[in-house]
Amino acid sequence: MTTFDAFIGMPHDPDAGVAETHNAARIVIEPHHCNPTGNINGGVIISLADNGSTGAANRDPWSL
Repeated sequence: MTTFDAFIGMPHDPDAGVAETHNAARIVIEPHHCNPTGNINGGVIISLADNGSTGAANRDPWSL
């Protein structure tokens, strides 16, 4: 089963080079992420923010 992150092209990269106290998210923009005017669809940006903030919220603050 494909995860939503993988479906939208947002790789899970635990070794992204950020400190343990930070969270990072990235996505490679491809043609299917764009609307008819050629701009990135707003839903892609919201999905990126949602997935990044969920990852940060689900961290165990006592393990830092």
